[in-house]
Amino acid sequence: MLDKMQQVIMPARWEWIEADRGGGGVACRKTGDDCWRVMTRTPQFVERVGAQAVQLYGQAWLKRGWVSAAADGKSTDYQRVYGSGGESSARVLCVPVAMLEEWTT
Repeated sequence: MLDKMQQVIMPARWEWIEADRGGGGVACRKTGDDCWRVMTRTPQFVERVGAQAVQLYGQAWLKRGWVSAAADGKSTDYQRVYGSGGESSARVLCVPVAMLEEWTT
């Protein structure tokens, strides 16, 4: 097991999904996380899901288990993200890996 000092020094390993038509990352997660962080302000999200979708449907998505709630109970959370452009912070939907696996089988 790594001690706390080593955990601070070693960078997290990230996985990310890039848009199929360019435009950078649309979702990411730290290796081992149980959810994908889907960035809600990307052009791809706005085009395919809609700019107002989270406000309109976020609570319904929470009730269905499609997204995980933030600490304040909202459907989005401000978290660190990573993509081809590097690391930053953004408002994200946390989509459980188990839910994605269920949808794709």
